[in-house]
Amino acid sequence: GTVQAGEMFELVVRGQGLPADVIGGEEWDWMANDQVPRRGRRTSQRIKLVREAETCRDAAASEVRGARCSSPDLCSPGPAAAAPDAATWANISVVGSAAARHYKVCYCVGECVSANQYLELPGMLTVGMASLQFTAASQLLRGSMFDLVVAGLMQHETMVHLTQDFQLACAGPPVPTFVSAGSPGPWSAARVGTVVTIPVQVADSPASAGRFLVCACSAQGCRAAAGGQAGVLVVGLAPQDRLPQVGPHTMQMWSCRAGYPCRIDVQGYMFPAHYRTAQLFLAASCSSTPVHSTRYVKNAPMGSLENDGWNYLYSAAENTLAFRVKLVTDVVPGRYAACLRSDAGTEEVGRVMVTARVDVGRRFELHEGNLDVSGKGLSVAHDRIAVVASDRQCGSDPARVGLHAFPQGPASLAWAALKPVAVSTDALLAFGPLTFATGGSYKVCFCEHGTLPAPHRHCENPQDFSLHIGDVVVSGVDCQLAYPQLREDACYPLSAGGRVCGEYFSSGPNMTAALGPGEPPIA
Repeated sequence: GTVQAGEMFELVVRGQGLPADVIGGEEWDWMANDQVPRRGRRTSQRIKLVREAETCRDAAASEVRGARCSSPDLCSPGPAAAAPDAATWANISVVGSAAARHYKVCYCVGECVSANQYLELPGMLTVGMASLQFTAASQLLRGSMFDLVVAGLMQHETMVHLTQDFQLACAGPPVPTFVSAGSPGPWSAARVGTVVTIPVQVADSPASAGRFLVCACSAQGCRAAAGGQAGVLVVGLAPQDRLPQVGPHTMQMWSCRAGYPCRIDVQGYMFPAHYRTAQLFLAASCSSTPVHSTRYVKNAPMGSLENDGWNYLYSAAENTLAFRVKLVTDVVPGRYAACLRSDAGTEEVGRVMVTARVDVGRRFELHEGNLDVSGKGLSVAHDRIAVVASDRQCGSDPARVGLHAFPQGPASLAWAALKPVAVSTDALLAFGPLTFATGGSYKVCFCEHGTLPAPHRHCENPQDFSLHIGDVVVSGVDCQLAYPQLREDACYPLSAGGRVCGEYFSSGPNMTAALGPGEPPIA
């Protein structure tokens, strides 16, 4: 088929026996031999668009929007609608170029975790030449000055601006790191026919690097111009931006539960040799007395590892120093400095949130259902969680996440606190039901209401949810590949589908009963 550059379209894959959307009021498990209706299987299929000269084992074309891939192996989303004979992906578009381009459509069914699973479908998708095009210098860096030439403007398109190359297309705001005549845009300039030329200055900052859409706007809306190899304007990093500082990163965040093992992996870049004997301690500040703890080594007797609060390296790599810690049970819940001591001195590398009630280090695997949070002395009336994007810190203002079915509002909410459902107990809180609109990973943030300053202990603000208790991985196998420790952890079924994995469970052998019927723990 043929589509216009930059315009949204639907892509329909037709066949027989495809993962079905709804049969008899229930989503159908297309792999079930017992003909029992099951839920959540329509997402077990993916597509990938590659250029004509590539194969389905190669990376997806970067100019495709609405069906994107983080690698040649992992693509999202699943279809917007599905039936046994057809699956439909909506809101797909392709950034155009100066000439028409042809694309192969690659299709995968099942748990799509390898490029080898994608098969080329018959036919070819043709994207016509872009009617609106731009030209600029081929190699732009921060601090550059260049002329932005936009050709093919319609008579009513009088304004031009640059915005981030996200799924929002030209709906995003102008980028402040591009300035013309002292303004970040939108810009208006004298036209020669359908062409406008705008002198643009790029700010001399690393934040200027990235991929940007060139947008022409009128009162009726905006559309994106095509240009360059990638179809968008690309600003690269300057040489000095490519050399990060060696040693540990700062402002890192971890969570631990008193009396239980805890992983503290200090991230950094090319740790110098003196960090190979580094020690870690937790304290109110790096100049105060360490909190008493033990170094934790899995399957080792804890009594032989007691020390004065210093925790020794569990393992070291070029960019990670791994510590295994077990805090004593009477540590006061709250926020502590994580201090790293090496031959070069002592430095604070981040903060550790300590809780006495809720299990941390969880990995929740589900597409929809409840998030079951385990612990001791939990409160159905007061405890809350929030789910935020994986690149956000718990306790900061979160970005919008791809969730549906918030109990308090629609998916367009930027943030919402989730309350436990009625079946919850003081040992297990069930939050939901949730449906994740897209695959990927998300952070689960817990509000430790007892540590909030009185009298405001109501878990109302994003800043109250500072305890990172685990991550949600959506679409199972593909996301698990990023968490190799799951091969060692125990896993239990969640109360409404999916499973939860962790290094420990405070509920012990009763965890399976607490979570309801399901398979036994998986090692």
